[in-house]
Amino acid sequence: MADLDDPLGRDSAVSDAATRAGLLLALGGAGLLTVIGLITAVLGYSAGLWVALAGVVCSIGTALAIRNRRS
Repeated sequence: MADLDDPLGRDSAVSDAATRAGLLLALGGAGLLTVIGLITAVLGYSAGLWVALAGVVCSIGTALAIRNRRS
């Protein structure tokens, strides 16, 4: 039965693992977006630089979220 003092389950091991997994998946996706953007930029597509820039911004944001998650 769920604890009524913490309905969102912030202190449970399951929510901690789900948060960690979600953030790591987001970081991997942002890294992949950066790589795809760089590959398309090398192939000559001008939009590839914008895609790579979006990947870098997402990577920085996700890395900061991972770092500051339990501060």
